[in-house]
Amino acid sequence: MAYGRPGKFSLGMLGRVCLAVTVGFMLAEPIVLKVFEDSIEEQQYSELSQQKKSASTPYQNQIAALETDLKTDAAHLNELKKEYTGEADRTSVHSSAIRSIYEMKKQNYDDAKQFMNLKLLLMLRKLILLMQKNKESLTQ
Repeated sequence: MAYGRPGKFSLGMLGRVCLAVTVGFMLAEPIVLKVFEDSIEEQQYSELSQQKKSASTPYQNQIAALETDLKTDAAHLNELKKEYTGEADRTSVHSSAIRSIYEMKKQNYDDAKQFMNLKLLLMLRKLILLMQKNKESLTQ
């Protein structure tokens, strides 16, 4: 058996090299993971938070659109209320033409208020569903 003869290839040396590489890999990998554990957790956290933000963005946009629509409708309703109350102030003259204008504007306000209440209920249902979906997307 020639372990150290020059010019001869030895299987014993190849076994030692394979054993050294295997032991080195098995020891080095856990050490590298332990050394860079903070960086790995930070990267995982940033990726997870980015995924949560991107998942909730469509719902946030829809919620904002519903809120804007609600504000617009409320402003329109307030405008109608101001119109009929303005006419009510002028009806002290007891003119039948002015009284009919007041009644017409009051009826427009009442109709708009009833429509707004129904629309508000539908918007609230949509808003609740969107918030639930948003919450579910954040918990996943």
